[in-house]
Amino acid sequence: MSIRVRKRVGLPKSWFHVMNRGARKVSIFADEDDRAIFRGLMAKFAERYSIKILGWCLMPNHYHLQPDCEGTPLTLMMRDLDGTYARVFNGRHGTTGCLFQGPFKSMLIRDREGLAYVNRYIHLNPLDLGQTPAGYRWSSCGAYLGLKPVPAWMDLEPVLQQLRTPDLTDAEAYGFYLGQRRKRRKVKRRQDPVGDFYVEWIRHLEERCIEMTVGQEEILSHCSTPTLVAWMAQRAYGIPADTIAKFFGQSPGAVRAASVRVQQRFSEDPNLADFLQRFIESPGRK
Repeated sequence: MSIRVRKRVGLPKSWFHVMNRGARKVSIFADEDDRAIFRGLMAKFAERYSIKILGWCLMPNHYHLQPDCEGTPLTLMMRDLDGTYARVFNGRHGTTGCLFQGPFKSMLIRDREGLAYVNRYIHLNPLDLGQTPAGYRWSSCGAYLGLKPVPAWMDLEPVLQQLRTPDLTDAEAYGFYLGQRRKRRKVKRRQDPVGDFYVEWIRHLEERCIEMTVGQEEILSHCSTPTLVAWMAQRAYGIPADTIAKFFGQSPGAVRAASVRVQQRFSEDPNLADFLQRFIESPGRK
């Protein structure tokens, strides 16, 4: 079995987590009008390319989006969004040059549990500013909590469907999930929104791996949880080896070597290959 991260263009309809930040980590929003302009452009291009946005958040020097779309429309939307906003920003403030550090970053979200996890991660970003997610103006959290209207270019149903609970309204169920962050593994804080998300995603994979390996001890007798998670993070999601190494307190070389060992065992152990394939696909999109 060989699993690789595919390019965005040509990807079938999928969920994504999309990020970009200012060049040299500078602020990409000088005032509230800039944020309103970005939000308006996001709505315009989402509608132009028939993309539904499941969640979004604007931070001082970066942004997060959670679109539901195919890879080609996503690339077109982000090209227009970043390019148009950069030109408007430079025109308004008399600046020149690149506003963003480069092309947008994206990660494919493979399952519904991950969909809700990413959505919560996006909406918790304002905590870094000392603000509550519910009260933060420049995110979609208020829509999930029933505090703001839901625009036509947004779709809350895929996330709310995952969290729906008897005897609770959708807003109450989402509010409960928002407050259920698990205790974080202590990892040195990085001033990098992309790197920070990678750390959160490795943590998510670790939690899923622990849950799925219950009762699979015989199949996994020669693979520790960190080894499986390191392989998954690097081979299936394209997370850099140095980020994985920092998470587990290892060297990048050790992470790469462990990943190679897992890859080699596929041909020797079809049960392990089957387990890892189910790990990637479970619970799967409906």
